[in-house]
Amino acid sequence: MAAHENLSGQLSMFIPARELMNYTAGHTEGINKDYLPLSKSPGVIRKKLQESKEKSAAGQYFVKKGKDSLHDSIRKEGVKSPVNLRIRTNDVQINDGHHRLVSAHDIDPNMEVPVRYS
Repeated sequence: MAAHENLSGQLSMFIPARELMNYTAGHTEGINKDYLPLSKSPGVIRKKLQESKEKSAAGQYFVKKGKDSLHDSIRKEGVKSPVNLRIRTNDVQINDGHHRLVSAHDIDPNMEVPVRYS
């Protein structure tokens, strides 16, 4: 399903991680510095997944010091905080929540992820 198809009628509150991976990453990559779908941004995926698997340390904003990594937490409890999506003219952009989304997709591409729109 294309990103904009979710936007007709009522907006979804949960979307499978595999579908969200096709939304625009919000990071530019490629020769033309285009905004690409997250699924086509291997550098972003690799970085976000590596960061989400690291045990908490001072300065990491998404994990409390001494606790499980974000990836471990999502494996145990699922995604608790919604991924923020920005509705644009031609697509939907992931505005916040890249670490959560990449972790959810790594654990189970069919995992339902809560979303919020802006």
